[in-house]
Amino acid sequence: MYDLRINFLQRLGFAPKPKKNKLLFTGKLVAGLSLVIFISLAFFSYRLIASKNGPETSFGKNLAEEIKIIFDLKHLILGDEKLLLGEPQDRINILLLGVGGTGHDGPNLTDTIILASLKPSVPKIGLVSVPRDLSAPIPGYGWRKINDANALGEAKNRGQGANLAKDTVSQVFNLPIHYYIRVDFAGFKKIVDDLGGIDVYIERAFADSAYPAGPNLYQTVSFRSGWQKMDGDTALKFVRSRHGNNGEGSDFARSQRQQKILEAVKDKIFSFSFLLNPMKISSVMDDLGEHIKTDLEPWQIIKLAKIAKEVQRQNINNKVLDNGPDGPLYASTETGVFLLLPKAGNFSELEAIASDILMPSDQLKKNSVTNKDNRALIEIQNGTKVNGLAANLAKEITGSTHFNVIRLGNAERQDYNETVIYDLTNGQKRDQLEELKKLLGEKITPANIFALP
Repeated sequence: MYDLRINFLQRLGFAPKPKKNKLLFTGKLVAGLSLVIFISLAFFSYRLIASKNGPETSFGKNLAEEIKIIFDLKHLILGDEKLLLGEPQDRINILLLGVGGTGHDGPNLTDTIILASLKPSVPKIGLVSVPRDLSAPIPGYGWRKINDANALGEAKNRGQGANLAKDTVSQVFNLPIHYYIRVDFAGFKKIVDDLGGIDVYIERAFADSAYPAGPNLYQTVSFRSGWQKMDGDTALKFVRSRHGNNGEGSDFARSQRQQKILEAVKDKIFSFSFLLNPMKISSVMDDLGEHIKTDLEPWQIIKLAKIAKEVQRQNINNKVLDNGPDGPLYASTETGVFLLLPKAGNFSELEAIASDILMPSDQLKKNSVTNKDNRALIEIQNGTKVNGLAANLAKEITGSTHFNVIRLGNAERQDYNETVIYDLTNGQKRDQLEELKKLLGEKITPANIFALP
C-alpha cells in the first residue's frame, strides 16, 4: 500500500574548486548530493531491510565487506548493468500490502492490496487496487477471500505470508509478481509524520460516524473538500474510512483514496526539501525496519527509487476493481459470506485491466469502455433451497461474450421447479435470448433469469 522508495543522507564532503561558475558549482553540488544520498540509503538500510534469503542481515560484522557494498552500489548508481526483475521486459510488478499489525483484529489480514507496475523506459506507474473481498484461489487453501492469503501464509510459516499473497495475486492477474512491500498501520502513521505530513487534494467532503476507535468503540471523522495537509493519524483515517457519506462509504472509494495517498507520499519523498533534511531521512529509516517488510534488496530499492523519481503525475494510471455497472465484478452473498466475483466467470477481464494499466491514459480509458450494445445484462436469482445454483449457472452462461452477469441473489420464494426467463428488453435482444435458451438446453436449473437492457 505504501511507497518505500526513500533516500537517506548521512554526511557530505564537497568542496568547490575555486574560480568556477556559480551555476556550474550548484549543478555539481546537487549531483554530488544525489549520489551520496543514494549510497547512504543502501549503506544504512542494509542492516534493516530483510533480504530474500532470510531475516534481517546484521551490519558491521566485516568492515571490508561493508566497504565493498558501498563501492558496488556506487558503481550501480553510475551506470552498472545489473537489472531488476522484470526490467528486461520493461515491466516491474510490485505487490503493496497494508496490514493492521500488532494490536489490531486480524493483524495479518491485508486491509489493502495494490498491484503496482513500473515501466522503466517511459517511465510510468500503474496502480490496480484489488478489493479484499475478491474470491480467489489461494494455493493450498482453495477459494477464499483474497485478503486471507497473507494471514494464512503467516500462520503456516511466519515471515512467508507475503509470498503466498504474491502467488495468489499472480494467479489472478496472470502476471509475475517480482517484489512485495508490506507495511502495518503504525508504520504508515510514523512514516507520514516523519515526512512532515503530506498534502492531499480531497474532491468531495465526507464524514464517517462509525470509524473504529478501539474494541466496540467508534468515533466520527470528517474531511472537507480541497487541499489538506495530513499528519500520519489523519492520513490513516482517510485511507481506512469505509462508512463515509457522500459516496465515500464503499471499499472502492477507499481504494481510490489509498492511491491518492500513495501519490502524495511519492511527491513528498522526492521533494528537494526532504532529500536535504538528514533528520527526517534518519527518522523514516528507523521506522522502516520495524514496520515494513520487503523482499527488495538495498540496491534494488535504489534503482527503483531512481525510476520512480522520474515519473510525472500525468504518467500515473489508477484503476480500482469494483462491482459498478461498468466494473468487472459483482457482489454475492449466496454462500452466506459477502464476496466479489468476476462477471466474466473467470479472471480474463481482470487480466486485461492489469495488462493495459501501463498504456497511455487516453488509450486506457478508451479500452475500458467495452462495446456492450450486443451484450445482455443478466440477473440470476436462485428459486430453490439449494445453495450455489445461481453461481454455477453464472459460470456456465458467462462463457459467451453476449452476456454480462451483473447480479446474483435469492428469489422471493424457493419453490421453483423450472427456470423462468423474464425478458425486460421488450424484444430488443432476441438473438441473445435465443442463445440463452440454447445454452441452458437440457441443463435447465430451477432459478429465475432476468435479462435486462
